[in-house]
Amino acid sequence: MALKMLQNAQKVTRNHSVRFSNDEMPKFKSLDSPEMNNGFTQSIDSGAPSPDCGYQPAAQRYRLNEQRIKLLTAINVVVQQRAELEANRSTLSNMLDEMRRKLKRRVEECHLEKKEKMKALKQANQRLEREKFSIVSELEHLQRHLEKEQAHHVQHARNATAQ
Repeated sequence: MALKMLQNAQKVTRNHSVRFSNDEMPKFKSLDSPEMNNGFTQSIDSGAPSPDCGYQPAAQRYRLNEQRIKLLTAINVVVQQRAELEANRSTLSNMLDEMRRKLKRRVEECHLEKKEKMKALKQANQRLEREKFSIVSELEHLQRHLEKEQAHHVQHARNATAQ
């Protein structure tokens, strides 16, 4: 409805007159002719086309102008809001891209840290395995030494009892 009112308001009232040269002069019937003499007098037509829209009182023009102003203001507000939304969308898009880059970088850092920790853990496990092996070897050596020592003492005790 506002658009229709705007279109109607855009039609400019034309108050003008038309001048004709003698050869272009339109041919009018005389007022004395029998067809036109019906008992009332008719105004003489200039031949100019009537204005697109008739006379509009000032109050009506004022209301139409007020409506146009309100409509244009509303359109301006919508355009500004759209521009703000587009700017916000752009800002949010940039922020999202930055967050993705940071997340990707953090994931890569975590993978690198995990690899380093796994490597350190493997090295620690290998070191513990070597220590375990050396302790087990030492225990076996001490066990054999103890058995030899025991066998020697048993032999010495037998020899002492045999004498």
